[in-house]
Amino acid sequence: RYISVTGVQTCALPISTNHIEHYQLDITKEDEIDEFFQKITSEHGEINSLVNNAGFSEWRSLENIDTKFLNEMFSINVHGYFLATKYALANSNKITNIINISSLAAMRGTKNNSAYVASKFAIRGFTQSLAKELGPLGIRVNAINPVLIETPGLLNALDSTESPAQGDANAFLNEFAKTQTALGRLPRAEDVGNLVKFLLSMDANSIT
Repeated sequence: RYISVTGVQTCALPISTNHIEHYQLDITKEDEIDEFFQKITSEHGEINSLVNNAGFSEWRSLENIDTKFLNEMFSINVHGYFLATKYALANSNKITNIINISSLAAMRGTKNNSAYVASKFAIRGFTQSLAKELGPLGIRVNAINPVLIETPGLLNALDSTESPAQGDANAFLNEFAKTQTALGRLPRAEDVGNLVKFLLSMDANSIT
């Protein structure tokens, strides 16, 4: 059975909705995260895998970045991953897989995107460090770094005049797909979900 947490953002795995239960919490509040995992383990037993996927994107030039914006970005994109992982492990002794949904931004910087990129570089380091920390316990830790995925959150972020789309998301995504991808098209959210399923399977038993 799959537990879907609806917080800042959701992503559906490509499986029957009959096997998904939905909950809601604020991923920026540590007490809610702790209570959530206690609730899940009491209702469903031990957790086998954790997929961290909450996050948001917004392009801002350095001059328009303030402490409030940085705190929001890192509370969701970084602190949420740390705390969800901490409390999932604290409430279950059977976790064998942790997957962090990150971004291509974890691999390279882009204009007017320093806060988001920094948050994703943090997840890259978190993943690599945790793989070594938890490996002796038999826990595999991986990150998936998708390129642009056409989600409502991305389209909203691209609507900003400081984004590379400069307010025209469709034109930007079409041009990006033509010039920046080998297949001439962008991946779908379902493609990311399929990769998650693979990494959770025994076919990926030695990948961490």
